[in-house]
Amino acid sequence: MSDTKLTQHEWEVGLSSWIIQDGNYDNFKVGQRAEFALEFFSQTYRKSQVQAKSAKMLGAAHYEIVGEVVYLTSEVWVLDFGICAFQESKPPEGISAGDYVAAEIYLGIDPFFYFEGLYTLPGMPPLIYSWEISSIAHQTAPFIETRDLSGQKMMVRDEKKLGYKTVSNTDAWKDDGGNAEYILKSTRLDVPPKSENTTAI
Repeated sequence: MSDTKLTQHEWEVGLSSWIIQDGNYDNFKVGQRAEFALEFFSQTYRKSQVQAKSAKMLGAAHYEIVGEVVYLTSEVWVLDFGICAFQESKPPEGISAGDYVAAEIYLGIDPFFYFEGLYTLPGMPPLIYSWEISSIAHQTAPFIETRDLSGQKMMVRDEKKLGYKTVSNTDAWKDDGGNAEYILKSTRLDVPPKSENTTAI
């Protein structure tokens, strides 16, 4: 999404409009200060022999990371790759707390999983960071009709036309008919992470 290199305190974070529509957050705007945890997604992970935390931006909230497993249960795990993020799913086989993992991940705003419940789990680290939103980008690729493996019709973004435009704020109910996807370039503020979110609705 961005050709500029981010500092260690700047992160591109994905946001789908349904997260706002669910009533978990208000629309975001440039210059706003906000609090939210981060959720990561990836299809494949591998143990890393390199035990040094890192994150290389690949674009559009995607990163190549090496992270330490700092929390792990059968249902949720947390990686620290310079910032901590969680995934509410069964961890990969053979992964233990203290291991280092390499992966390509998508980084998104916690919809509500952490601030509504995960933060109460014994030993769960505080994951809600304080941010300043420095820019917002809106995905502009149109939707096209395709079919899934079972033959059901579905609408997906036209991958040949992926792109972003800069906007001053999100408009989750109107943009793309309520199906908008955004990238928030967010600067982490020098505030210790919290377990409870005071700005989520």
